[in-house]
Amino acid sequence: MSLNNNKSWLFSIFAFVTFFAGSSFLFIGDSVAQDDQVPFSTLSDADFEMILAVKEEMREARDQ
Repeated sequence: MSLNNNKSWLFSIFAFVTFFAGSSFLFIGDSVAQDDQVPFSTLSDADFEMILAVKEEMREARDQ
């Protein structure tokens, strides 16, 4: 077998493993993220005010 043919096989195996692992991580990440999400409908007005206050503090800290 030539060196070029060996590189092709190695690249094919590497690409397959990379895509398989990447898709597995995406699938696992999606299922975990859905469990941790809080729907906006369950947030109270106090929660929104706290979020906006923290956002404003972060903006002020960034501008300094």
